Amino acid sequence: MCHLTSHLWRRGNHEIGEINERGIRAAQADRESGRGPRKTRKDTKGDSGFVSFRVFRGPSPPRFPGREDFSPLSSISPLSWFLLLLLLAAVGRAEDVGGVRAWLEPKSTHAAVALPIAGAKRTEIAFGIFGADGPELFGKGEDPADAALLAKARDRATVDLVSLTLRYARDRQKVIQYAELTSPKPIVASAVLAPKFRGLFRDTLGETVLVVVPNRYTAYVFPALASRYQEYYPMVFAAFRETAYPVSVEVLEISAAGIRAVGVYERP
Repeated sequence: MCHLTSHLWRRGNHEIGEINERGIRAAQADRESGRGPRKTRKDTKGDSGFVSFRVFRGPSPPRFPGREDFSPLSSISPLSWFLLLLLLAAVGRAEDVGGVRAWLEPKSTHAAVALPIAGAKRTEIAFGIFGADGPELFGKGEDPADAALLAKARDRATVDLVSLTLRYARDRQKVIQYAELTSPKPIVASAVLAPKFRGLFRDTLGETVLVVVPNRYTAYVFPALASRYQEYYPMVFAAFRETAYPVSVEVLEISAAGIRAVGVYERP
């Protein structure tokens, strides 16, 4: 946008320079011929909305076809205006994406703005924004972590939830054992905090679910009742180590009462 603006102003200044040069030549011709100055005329408003006063000598001032006055902004083509509007729309979307977000984060990260999870020793809820390269933690001096900030961030997590890929794993009797949530973007650790997360599994895994988020791209969801989640430790540890952004191998229970840690995967 800076390049486009600079180009337009250079173009405008060049054309204004041509006008001034013509005016100087006209004034010199007036002095040589002995003619006096022309009357001052008030320009009508141009596309820029400004009103100016100019004194012209000699021949009539140069005019641009179809317009009464000239301004650099009025020379912007329809295509340039369209591109500018697209850029402004993109900036608006970037600001929306950059609002406060929350996601599960390992405590070892020492996030400056975070909330604890009941019973958790390795995992917490961290706050920040989603930048172009993924989650960016808040630094010191940002808004303090509280229930209001969490509620705002959880509402935004709904956008992440609806974009995930959901797959159910079944046993030989076609009974669902667990659900796998994945995304090519590092948003899964945020999506599990969405208010509608439990509702996604109400008819398949039950009202209360167990969740483990080994990395920002993957989560496994198990039924809280009659669950054999401990048996899947090889799968969980593999997902925990296969990425540069591991989260945790703690098992979290998400219910109507909230979120709390109920266990941790350990190798036998």
